[in-house]
Amino acid sequence: MKNTLISVVLAVAVAACVQADNAVYSSNAVGYVEVTVPGNGGVCLIGLNLKRVNGDGPLLASEVFGTDQLEQGDEPGLADSVYVWNPDTGDSGGYATVFQRLDGAFYDAATMTPLDPVIPTGAAVFVRTKAGTTDRLISLIGEVVYDTPQSMTIPAGLSVLANPYAAPLDLNSSAGTGWSGATAATLPTLADNVWIWNPDKQAGGGYDVFFLHSSTRKWHRIDAPSVVATDAVLAIGRGAFYSARQPYANSLTRPYPR
Repeated sequence: MKNTLISVVLAVAVAACVQADNAVYSSNAVGYVEVTVPGNGGVCLIGLNLKRVNGDGPLLASEVFGTDQLEQGDEPGLADSVYVWNPDTGDSGGYATVFQRLDGAFYDAATMTPLDPVIPTGAAVFVRTKAGTTDRLISLIGEVVYDTPQSMTIPAGLSVLANPYAAPLDLNSSAGTGWSGATAATLPTLADNVWIWNPDKQAGGGYDVFFLHSSTRKWHRIDAPSVVATDAVLAIGRGAFYSARQPYANSLTRPYPR
């Protein structure tokens, strides 16, 4: 099932996310991250690095994207699509696909009923532009995450994630606590894996894949398993796939002062 889901994602991603880490600007505790999604059916895996400005609850899709950033239409084929990971869909999880109608509200693309899914800080979603459109610049607005440490909860199986902080995250830096609880092994097939989107990997983009090595407790590339990876980095605004052997929570510390 995991391989099937990854294959579906790769098939959907007909155009690379060309600028998923464009910029982050902040004033005091409020900031925004700009992300460029390729036009004409292009796909980008966007990571949410900010939290709600007022209150502690997770953001809804309508709050993340607003009413004037996505192409709207009264049918799914006439609008941009947002794919939100739902671990309760199917046997191993799947996506809730939503779009914005002309009234600005989000609807389930399968049932055409109102649906405004939750997108927590540190989660990631796919955005696909409508065919025939130009590149889409999206601004994600919220409060900069100052909490320290920040718990990153990883469920068993396949999930999507992002850095909760508005900064690049080197998976092998001291920002993590050695990924305590993650499954490490000498073989990629026995360890936790991370797929990080790389728009420059090949024509149309692709993924850099890493696994947690038991001899170092660091992330190694599956195509260079004997050395610690230097490019296991989640850029600002970019999401990743994570395949966990068992559920756990990893503690991250913020990379900047309050």
